[in-house]
Amino acid sequence: MEGLFALYAAHHSHLFDAYVAPSASVWYPKFVSYVKDNDFINLPKCIYLSIGSLESRTKNIYLSKTESNMGELCNIYKNKSVTAIFEKNPGNHYKDVLMRIAKGLSLTLRELECKKGI
Repeated sequence: MEGLFALYAAHHSHLFDAYVAPSASVWYPKFVSYVKDNDFINLPKCIYLSIGSLESRTKNIYLSKTESNMGELCNIYKNKSVTAIFEKNPGNHYKDVLMRIAKGLSLTLRELECKKGI
């Protein structure tokens, strides 16, 4: 649930300019409403979200909402003037985890460099 925590921490920390949340457990009840209703202490410059293409294919009513919740969060972040990147990757929650984390770090770092004009 580290991805969910990263997104939650984004609202309560001034320490980071970017957050990476691959396969975040955004199915967690009321999390999307929490993000809608709460501002950031320090507006992040970039948030990376990703999900495996098979993650929402489940009969579990909570887990089945993960992909649509991520899309909604991406739009909420954009409306709050955050660069939000949302990617759908092949596989399930456990496929290529390290590669997806690395990809998120790379994309957010590149975004931060662009915003600094480097």
